[in-house]
Amino acid sequence: MPRGVLLMMRSLWMALLLVGLSSPAFAAPFIFPTDVDIAVGQTRNISVSVPWFWYGGEQVRVEALNPSPSIASVSRLTVETDNSSYPFRVAVIRFSLTGISVGYVVIDVTYDTLLTSRYFVVVEPCDHFPKIPPLTWVRGQIDEPVYIFSHVITANDAPLFEWYAGFTGDTGGGIVSTGNALSFTPREPRQYRFWYRVIDKCATGTGEAVIDASEVPPRRHSVKR
Repeated sequence: MPRGVLLMMRSLWMALLLVGLSSPAFAAPFIFPTDVDIAVGQTRNISVSVPWFWYGGEQVRVEALNPSPSIASVSRLTVETDNSSYPFRVAVIRFSLTGISVGYVVIDVTYDTLLTSRYFVVVEPCDHFPKIPPLTWVRGQIDEPVYIFSHVITANDAPLFEWYAGFTGDTGGGIVSTGNALSFTPREPRQYRFWYRVIDKCATGTGEAVIDASEVPPRRHSVKR
């Protein structure tokens, strides 16, 4: 796409943002917030993908705001170009975030005058991870694939997952899946139980999941007389 068209599209977007941001409700820069949990001494790799006409080749700024920049540090900031969505190029901003001490900090990634990605970062002790939710219950149908996601918050980006069939601790059937999600197709009308073990750089935890493929009795329709 010609550069002139891209600049025109970018100018149009900025004009629309300026109109919206001129109201009192949008007095602050346009921000996309994200929550991040990280353990002390651990590092997360974070990426932000933005349309090229928003980024426009401008210098990216990453800054830690109050209460204290010493809670986490930012390193290895890079900007890459992704042309896979042609004709709309995407700028991919990548950086590493390392937890230094227990606390809370706001990280802002500014890639345009009015556009910022904001990260609400909570740094916790290593023994708080992994964070595993309560029992996951999913409704399934016969011969239809069901996907279960663990929704576990781990201390690092590359944890090890092991899924097993049965109750927690039962490894007799061997590992049925790895990764943070399980795909399973019920073949009989009953409940299927699974459990998983997750290992990150801080500790090991377990979680449970149930796929309920029991037959649902048909609803009775009242007959009016």
